[in-house]
Amino acid sequence: MAASKSNLPRPEGAELLQAILSRAEEVTPVTLDLGGGLELELELKPLGWMARSRAVSEASEVRAGEAGGDPVTVFRLDRYYAHCLRAMVVSSPFPLTTQVIERLGPAVGLQLERLIPPPFEAMALEATEKKG
Repeated sequence: MAASKSNLPRPEGAELLQAILSRAEEVTPVTLDLGGGLELELELKPLGWMARSRAVSEASEVRAGEAGGDPVTVFRLDRYYAHCLRAMVVSSPFPLTTQVIERLGPAVGLQLERLIPPPFEAMALEATEKKG
């Protein structure tokens, strides 16, 4: 017979808190190929669910609809990526200002896109789980 959840040992509050906080301290070294033999070394931390929500909010803007129609929400992927990148970078040889981020080449951008979680992945997964 499988053990029920109530029979399993439960960590104390301090242990749970430590487990949550230590996850936020995880750092991954990343080396980006800038081309021409140049590399950019960064240290990144995982993007928490609240930071992702904040990035989605920062990247969303409500605009007036055409010809007096309903307002529309526009999602700015560039703002989302920049906000996430700033939230995730723990260590960089220089500040990742808007000017620096905007001047990164397409090849570097593709490398960064692979590191930044998609903006709506968690929401789509949650909706699927509720339906299932």
